[in-house]
Amino acid sequence: MNIIDFEIEDIIMIIKNMINLIKTYDNYNFAFIKGILPQNENENEALSVFIKERDSIHIEYSKFTMLIQEPMVINAFEDNYNKMWEGISLVDKNKTEIIKWLEQQVNLLKKQQPLLI
Repeated sequence: MNIIDFEIEDIIMIIKNMINLIKTYDNYNFAFIKGILPQNENENEALSVFIKERDSIHIEYSKFTMLIQEPMVINAFEDNYNKMWEGISLVDKNKTEIIKWLEQQVNLLKKQQPLLI
């Protein structure tokens, strides 16, 4: 895993893409969470879990990748996800509020951009 030093323009583009996904697709949801995932000793390690419509689970952790297609395991992951989602406060998963906050971040980043000559 490598740390990537993004330019401000790149970060703005990524945030704008997130906003576009949230606005365009009803099934795309984001939430602000803290402390739900176990703490890593190495801050450069990241955990990603994707549940694909009861078909499979994709797990990526640091350099480790796994695909699970066992229906009972997929169901357990989906149940756990639904319980976690229900536990997130409404304001932290409200699409309108998240879009407003992301747009504020874009505006703050634009102010930090060096002027192009």
